[in-house]
Amino acid sequence: MTGLFKITILTVRFCKILIEKSEEKGKQMISKWKKKLRRASDRKCQKGIILRRRKNKRRRNLKALKGAEIYPNRVFYFLREKGFGKEKIIGKKLGYKKVLKVPSIFSISENPEGTIAFLQKLYYYGSRLDIKEIHIDHSECYCLEIAASTIMDVIVLAIKEYHRKNKKNIEFSGTIPAEGKVKDVFMASGLAAHMDLNMDAGILMNWHNIKRFKLISGYHYSQISDITATKLAEYIIECMNTQGYTLNGKGKNILGTLFGEVLDNCEIHGGEQTTWFALGHYQQNVQVDSYGEVQLVIFDFGNTIYEQLKEKTTSSKTREKLEFLSKEHEKFYNKNWTEEMLYTLFSLQEGISRLKDDKVEGNRRRGTGTVRLINNFQLIGQTNENKTPLMSITSGHTHICFDGTYKLKSQMVEDKELGNEQRRIIAFNDKNDIFQPPDGRYVKYINTFFPGTVISLKFYFDREYLTQIMESKR
Repeated sequence: MTGLFKITILTVRFCKILIEKSEEKGKQMISKWKKKLRRASDRKCQKGIILRRRKNKRRRNLKALKGAEIYPNRVFYFLREKGFGKEKIIGKKLGYKKVLKVPSIFSISENPEGTIAFLQKLYYYGSRLDIKEIHIDHSECYCLEIAASTIMDVIVLAIKEYHRKNKKNIEFSGTIPAEGKVKDVFMASGLAAHMDLNMDAGILMNWHNIKRFKLISGYHYSQISDITATKLAEYIIECMNTQGYTLNGKGKNILGTLFGEVLDNCEIHGGEQTTWFALGHYQQNVQVDSYGEVQLVIFDFGNTIYEQLKEKTTSSKTREKLEFLSKEHEKFYNKNWTEEMLYTLFSLQEGISRLKDDKVEGNRRRGTGTVRLINNFQLIGQTNENKTPLMSITSGHTHICFDGTYKLKSQMVEDKELGNEQRRIIAFNDKNDIFQPPDGRYVKYINTFFPGTVISLKFYFDREYLTQIMESKR
């Protein structure tokens, strides 16, 4: 009995152990299932988050493409960080209203210093929370460029958003330009929509003569530059259609590629804080039906071209070339020809690009997109009435003007450091020699500083001139 009793106790204990192990195993299994369910739930949540992010990004991109988004906060605080519009009158009471008179020539291409100085004043007074109203007076402006007007529009919207966030109110009023064509450009830029204007002054516009490329904006790696480039190419074709001409598929692709490279420079090279914009304006000449005028602007608030090229991320090959050229030009440096200007000018030469690298796929053919775009419009954008295309690149303290006097030419560059090869060069001097300083009338130092890059283009589509070009190619 004793032995049987012991066996019974052992059996009970064994069964108890089995039950405990079974319960433990069951708990472990439940725990595992719970973990699996949790992980599955986490994955689902993560997937949902990713999908929502993608959806929101698509929405933002679509907004940008519709011209609905200008990222005012990015613009305002970037300009503040760069000290844009810093003046000595800080702390001085200014009253509630400030009147700003627009320069008679409000154009980045033709009056870069005066235009940027005005934009700096606008930003400075707009950043003062004690200012309740800014009156922008265009009454003495007889030359208005779409680039200058669009930049002003973006700054105005950034100022309004800054005041709204600080629970302050600021009003923008204005006096419209007197001259009819200037008035049209003023209206087309979009600024009028954000101003309290006296409509009795007669804001009339022949909208049937206007084709607008509405403001599109993006930021660092926003991934809409390709779409925008295609839209810009289509817009140019629409403008050409008014003169009875168009581009074939190959021409459209070339134009789209060139616009794409320019926008890539804004989106990728401008740095993480970059915000870029594009806007167009085409106006048919009412008096002379044979031609129309196109104004395009592509600009960004971000790193200047010089700042881009000085970054460590610039390819070693490009850096070596620029350093070599800089040493060659040291003997020419003065207040009107600086290293910054040299870097900006030579970024336009074939083979000079921040990311150009023969070893990296996609980076082998970088460079010259901007100047090729300008060169193409100079070829086709003239008229039989001696109207010459006018285009410019403004970045930092550097202003480069293109009016066709100096052209992009393919020539042999015989230098061990730069590589003995055929290159497309525009050096802005009589010999087109990159080892000589440029013509100071076309490559200028400006005292005012633009924190980014502005590409401004004004050209024409003339039916008679286009006909002559087509016939000469037959």
